[in-house]
Amino acid sequence: MVLLAAYALLSAGRLHQASATFQWMNLAGAVGLMANQAFHGSWPPIAVNLVWAAIAVAALLRRRPPRL
Repeated sequence: MVLLAAYALLSAGRLHQASATFQWMNLAGAVGLMANQAFHGSWPPIAVNLVWAAIAVAALLRRRPPRL
């Protein structure tokens, strides 16, 4: 549901794809789907959601200010 909300907000122009909120929603959605898939023993889709989560984490890390 979180992934659909992120996509709907992006499509409606309410979120920008580079926003931290959009990336956090993507990360939360991917983690939620992985937990559900693991619970049901559906292992192949976990790899796709792991990549989805990694992309969100990478985008969030790029937004961090540089360390001094």
